[in-house]
Amino acid sequence: RKLMKDTLEELAPSGIIVEVNTRGRYKKTLENPYPSYWVLEHMYELGIPICLNSDSHATREIDGTFEETAERLLKIGYRELMIFDEKGWRAVEFDQNGILLAS
Repeated sequence: RKLMKDTLEELAPSGIIVEVNTRGRYKKTLENPYPSYWVLEHMYELGIPICLNSDSHATREIDGTFEETAERLLKIGYRELMIFDEKGWRAVEFDQNGILLAS
């Protein structure tokens, strides 16, 4: 844990975006997304932004455990996810139902 915290503290100023991957959760091979919640809590404290990904291999898996993961991310304190679109990387608000895009 110390090595992970030290690494995150070193990387935080670089502007990295960390992917939260839910595949292990919906495939029932892991109890937590990757990285785990304790890592995400430390990342939040350091101001490291995140994006959310299911690493799906089929359309039926595309939002695998997103709702429960989003609820937990909100409890940690995250209010924005990073998305990449025609404008490049940008932060968008989210809730347990998904990202909140302006019309």
